Amino acid sequence: MLDSAVHPQDNVVINVYGSLKQEQEKTFEDLKEGDQRWKDLYESSYFEMIETFVKGLCEKMDDLEGEAFENGASNEEIVMRRAVARLTKVNLKSLITKIEQTGKQS
Repeated sequence: MLDSAVHPQDNVVINVYGSLKQEQEKTFEDLKEGDQRWKDLYESSYFEMIETFVKGLCEKMDDLEGEAFENGASNEEIVMRRAVARLTKVNLKSLITKIEQTGKQS
């Protein structure tokens, strides 16, 4: 009868939960480390330099659009330039926003 008894086995749910918990903790630590780097950048003199550079790029894109209009570019070309400039500016500004928000939050 002893040989036919049910032997205890690992609880799969507990094992999976433990693995997920460990992965979650590592992910959280990685995110904290990343946030610290953003904060360090925000607090450094490099942030002002990057912010000024991004603003300059955005202004240059506006100037290029105006120059194209003045040089007789077609409506299609102007619309395309405007769309590309807007998307580019949004992405550049999102970088600045990410640095500012993470730096102020931490």
